[in-house]
Amino acid sequence: MTLLSCGNVNKDDIEVIGQAQNTKAGATVVSREDKKIYYVDGLDSWNDKIIGKIVKVSGKLLVEKKNPPRQEEEIKQQIVGIKRIILKPKWELVRHINRTSAILGDFKKSKELIR
Repeated sequence: MTLLSCGNVNKDDIEVIGQAQNTKAGATVVSREDKKIYYVDGLDSWNDKIIGKIVKVSGKLLVEKKNPPRQEEEIKQQIVGIKRIILKPKWELVRHINRTSAILGDFKKSKELIR
């Protein structure tokens, strides 16, 4: 599921900590910080043992804006609106998140990551 687009790739790396979920469009991580959905490029689905667990995913962020189909176009199931994709993703399970860091959104101080 490698995605090509005319979207904007941020120059900076992104790091998202959140819950691993599967969708029809592929594997996602739902951010603990702001509840945004990020698609994990190249990963069609998470392993059943990972779904629902907290993961840390890092890579380059691609943001695509998907417009609804025009009236004359065939109606098909698709994502409409903003789609956030993590390119060249690297991920790992998070064993423990420091509660203070999670509240403040400072996940870089989180400890005890499974490597």
